[in-house]
Amino acid sequence: MKQIIISEVSGGEHFTIVLDSTRTKLFGFGRTCSGQLGYTKDEPAPGSFTFEPVPIYLKYDPHGKPIENPVIARISSGGSHSFALTEDGECYSWGYGVMGQLGVGVKSLDNDCLFLPLKMPATFGVNTLRLKEGQGPVKATIQMVDGGAQHSAMVAKLEEVATLPGEDSIVANNVKQKKERLAAKKREEEEEQQDNDVKRSRIEVE
Repeated sequence: MKQIIISEVSGGEHFTIVLDSTRTKLFGFGRTCSGQLGYTKDEPAPGSFTFEPVPIYLKYDPHGKPIENPVIARISSGGSHSFALTEDGECYSWGYGVMGQLGVGVKSLDNDCLFLPLKMPATFGVNTLRLKEGQGPVKATIQMVDGGAQHSAMVAKLEEVATLPGEDSIVANNVKQKKERLAAKKREEEEEQQDNDVKRSRIEVE
């Protein structure tokens, strides 16, 4: 493997990520069972880890092929999750997210973990409140982000815009779909319960 000249290192619990001197090559090694290394679409086996550094890509094309990373201004890690903040003020997160520490808006989009990096919709919650109050949407330029054991915090500059940021629209659509799935599941459970009640009533009568 070609030698990596490291410019920045960030360690979580049982894993480490490193950024090379070009600030476009990102690698991780250590434990990966909760998506800490952000390099696979499939859920790793419990307790899995790697000694060899694996490349981490922030973006993929529609065919699943990794795209070269943009310039990364900062990396940071929490207990079992990480962030990459780009020079353009965009932030990507991956890893364990059951407590909402990935900042993706909906419990890691129905999963407890993200096994590939996902761009954070930094203004989703802010815009949800603003739109309810009749105000226009804003976009965020993230300036700093860091993770704790099972929480995270960031500093961002907000700017009013004419239309809702694309990533906010995606999360809003995911929220809508999730609510529809939960409502459909609840209806199925209620119908099944009603059928069971009818069957029990018939047995009692007989």
